[in-house]
Amino acid sequence: MDVPKVVFSEVPLSLEVEMLRDFLSMDDYGFAECVTRKHPNLGIVHTVASEAEQAECVRKYVVRFRTEHRETIETCKERFRKDWEPVETEYFTALSEILQTRWPKERSEIQAMVSIDPISPRFLSDWSFIVCFDYASEAIREIVMHECVHFLYFEKWKQLFPDMDPELFESPHLEWHLSEIVAPIVLNDSRIQRLLQRKASFYGIHEQARIGTVSATEFFQDLYDKQMATDGFESFLSEAYYAIKKNRDSF
Repeated sequence: MDVPKVVFSEVPLSLEVEMLRDFLSMDDYGFAECVTRKHPNLGIVHTVASEAEQAECVRKYVVRFRTEHRETIETCKERFRKDWEPVETEYFTALSEILQTRWPKERSEIQAMVSIDPISPRFLSDWSFIVCFDYASEAIREIVMHECVHFLYFEKWKQLFPDMDPELFESPHLEWHLSEIVAPIVLNDSRIQRLLQRKASFYGIHEQARIGTVSATEFFQDLYDKQMATDGFESFLSEAYYAIKKNRDSF
C-alpha cells in the first residue's frame, strides 16, 4: 500500500504572520492566551487599532525571533524528522486499517511546517499543518500523529457523506468538534499505542462537555470500543455523527 511521507519544512513567513495574528484575536479555546504566554511581546497587538498595523507588528516580531533563534529552529526541525521517520510507515499503515480507507495515491506528501506558533492548525486543502519548533521530544510524535489523523479521517468522511460542504470541517461546526474528539480516540487504539507509547489527550472543552451522565470523550470512547469490536469504523463514524447532532447543545 502507498503511504504519504511527512516532510518537515519552515512555515512561510506570510502564513506564520497570518496565523499568529488570527489566533491573537481569538479568545475562544484560549488561543490568544496561549500565543501571548509563549510570546509575551505580541500582547502589544491588542493595543493597535488597524489590521494592517497588527500584521506589521507581528511580522516584525516573527522576523526578529526567527533570526535570533535560527540555529535552534533548524536543530529542532531535524530532531522532529529523526523522531518521526522510524514510525512513519507503520503508523500510516495502521491508521489506514483502523479508518478502513486507503491513502490517496495523489497525496504523496504531508507538509509539517515548523513554526514559532504554539498552536498547530491543520489545512485540509493541501494536507499541511503547523508544529511549534520547541515542542518536547515526547510530545512531537503525538502532534504529528494527531494532525495526520485528520487528513485520512476526512477522506473517509467524504466517502460516507459525499455531499457535505467542506466548510463544516472547520471550527466551530459540530463536524469539526467530532473530528477533534475522534483523533485522540484513534491514537489511543492499541494498534497506535505501541508506536505512540503515551496516552493521547483531548481538548478540555470536550472533556467538560456532557452527554447524558458522562463526558463527551467518555461517551464517544465507549461508542468506539463497542463499534470497533463489532462493525468497524464506518459504523462508529455514522453512529458518532448521529449522536453529536442529537446532543448539539453540549457543544
